[in-house]
Amino acid sequence: MKNIFILAVLMVFTGIASAAMAGDSPSKNGRFVGGVGLGGAIPVDGFGSAYSAGGGVDGNLGFQLDENWALLLEIDSYIFQTNLSGVYAAEVNLLPSVKWALGTSSTKFYLLAGLGENVNQLYIKSGSETVTLSEKNFAIGPGLGIQFPLNDALDLYLQAKFIDVFAASSFSYIPLAVGLDFM
Repeated sequence: MKNIFILAVLMVFTGIASAAMAGDSPSKNGRFVGGVGLGGAIPVDGFGSAYSAGGGVDGNLGFQLDENWALLLEIDSYIFQTNLSGVYAAEVNLLPSVKWALGTSSTKFYLLAGLGENVNQLYIKSGSETVTLSEKNFAIGPGLGIQFPLNDALDLYLQAKFIDVFAASSFSYIPLAVGLDFM
């Protein structure tokens, strides 16, 4: 979890520097992009009644091919609390994705299609000791969102994804996030 936080902080500083240096460039074609956001996640299937909604971060790094297409590595991490004392689950997803923004206006709806790896970690605290159970599984992450330009190098986004994890005990959830994309 510490590594995800460090990665998110680095993405923010890189994005701010990139946005500051971008100037008045009218084209978003052929640029490296990144983004970071905060949000919550709603369990959909396979979590059990002990779990509640979670909170976390999402981010992306990639390359903007043209005004409407981007290749991204979507990175997100959400923590789901339980009503069991000392037990919670952390989900980390690394999903290579394609982003397709619709239309030619500056405010755009977009679709995401991603597939990759989910790391599921269950933490069980007993006294002063914490036991961690971890497994890696294949996951898909289709999504949709809307982006609002703040300037030529910075967009505000709102997005929802459907994360479906293919494990021995499959589960799914819907992360909702608001954040900034840096170009």
